[in-house]
Amino acid sequence: DGGDAPPFFYGTHYSCAGYVLNFLVRLEPYTRSALALQGGEFDKADRMFRDIASSWRSASSENLQDVRELIPEFFCVPDFLVNANGFDLGRTQREER
Repeated sequence: DGGDAPPFFYGTHYSCAGYVLNFLVRLEPYTRSALALQGGEFDKADRMFRDIASSWRSASSENLQDVRELIPEFFCVPDFLVNANGFDLGRTQREER
């Protein structure tokens, strides 16, 4: 629910390396870049990309500051959606992997 917020396109910057790496963290060599960005550790599991559905809910209705854009890999590199390397990405506060 946007409440009384007036219509707008972006409430913050819409693209940055952090947003892109958030999507690509499961796919090398982006994993190493994501770890470097986070001081050598994966980000908190609650802030990481888990699935398309929850990201859509966040960006479309739950969080007006969530302005991540789709990256080209959504259309041509589905491998980024699978944790084929078995990285331990932690557990959310709800104990979800």
